[in-house]
Amino acid sequence: MRRARARRAGTFLVVAGLCLLAGCEGLPRLAPNILPAMGTPDGHPPAVRVFFATDRAPTGATAIGGRFSGGRSRTVTYGEALVSIPADHRCGRIERPGLLEVESPARHVKLMDVKVVGNSRSDDGADAFIEALQAQVARSSRREVLVFVHGYASPFDDMLRRTAQLAHDLQFDGVPVLYSWPSEGLLLSYLVDASNSEWTVPYFARFLDLLVRRSGAEHIHVIGHSMGTRVVSRGVRDYMALRGGRGGLAGASGRRGTATDSPYPLDQVILAAADMDVDIFERDYVPSLLEAARRTTIYMSRKDKALGISLQLNGYDRLGRTDLPNVDLDDLKRIEVVDATEYDNDLVGHYYYASNPAVLADLRRVLRGEAPQERELQREFIYRMRRHQ
Repeated sequence: MRRARARRAGTFLVVAGLCLLAGCEGLPRLAPNILPAMGTPDGHPPAVRVFFATDRAPTGATAIGGRFSGGRSRTVTYGEALVSIPADHRCGRIERPGLLEVESPARHVKLMDVKVVGNSRSDDGADAFIEALQAQVARSSRREVLVFVHGYASPFDDMLRRTAQLAHDLQFDGVPVLYSWPSEGLLLSYLVDASNSEWTVPYFARFLDLLVRRSGAEHIHVIGHSMGTRVVSRGVRDYMALRGGRGGLAGASGRRGTATDSPYPLDQVILAAADMDVDIFERDYVPSLLEAARRTTIYMSRKDKALGISLQLNGYDRLGRTDLPNVDLDDLKRIEVVDATEYDNDLVGHYYYASNPAVLADLRRVLRGEAPQERELQREFIYRMRRHQ
C-alpha cells in the first residue's frame, strides 16, 4: 500500500492548493504552427470547427458565449462551434485579450459561433449532429475523430477554445470533438467536480457508442486531461460492457471500414496528467483499455504540482505523477507510460500536454500510430522524453 506519508494538509493548504490543482484550464500563456483552416467565416481569420456533446445544463443564453453552466443535465446536448485561430498564433498558447483589450479574431482565440443541433431526448435527436459529423469526417484524409475530455474547474467556453487549440497545434486533419461534462469551473469546487465526473460517465459511454456506430470514422482517438481521465477510463469500461451486452457492434457491409469493424473500437487513448488513483487504475481500468484501444499512452510528470496537491487530498499516488508499478508494461505492450518531466516547464506543471511544443509534437506522432521507438523515446523503466544534448 503506497499510502501518502505526508500528513493531511490543513485547511489553508487545501484552499491554496486548489489554486494549483486545477485540472482546470487556467489557460497558461505559452506558445503553434499555422494549419489550413477547418472552417473560415466570411471576413475572418481561419477558424477550427469543433463539434461538441455535453451533459451540462443549458443556461438559456442566446449569445455566442455562456450557453452552458456547470450544473447537471439528464440530457446530452449536441452542437458545433467555430473558434478563430490568429495568424500569429504560437504553439501551445491560447491567446486571450488583456483586461482593457477588445477581443478580436485577428489576435485572439475567439468563439465565432456556437449552435445547438440536437439532443438525446428523442431517438433521432442526434441525427443532424451525426450527419454534419459524417460529412466532416468524409472530408478528412484519414477519416478520424479526436475526442477531448477536459479536467476540473473548466468552463465550457474555455474548453471549446482548448479543443480548437489542440486540434490546430496537433495538425489534426480529422474532426475535433469536445465532450464537456458539468465542471463548475471554480477552483474551490474540486469535490463537486469529482462527483460530477462520476455523474457524467454513462452519458459519455453512450456518446462513445454513438461515435463508433455512426460517425463513419476509421480512427477514433480520445484525450483525457486531469480529472477528465476518470471520465475516460470509467466511460471506456462502461462502453465495453454496453458493447459486450449487445454481443458486439456489427459493422455494416458494403462500405469502407470504420471503427465499428475494427477489433479495437478506439485507436489511441491518451491520458495526460491523470488525476486518478494509480492502484484503482491498474485494478479496474487496464483490462478494459486493453480491450477497447489499439494503444493507450499515459503522460506523466514528477514535477506536476497540481497532482502533488491531489495526492495530499486523496491520500494515494496519482497516475499522472508515477508509473504503473504493479503492471508489466513489457507484457502488455499496448499501454505505454511517457515521462515528460524534462519538458514540464509551466508554473503548475499540469498543462504540458497542451502547452509544450515538444510534448505536442510527440502527441502528434502518437495520433499517427507511431510506437515509442519510432518517436525516438528513450527506454528505461518507462519511456522518457529527453532533451537532445
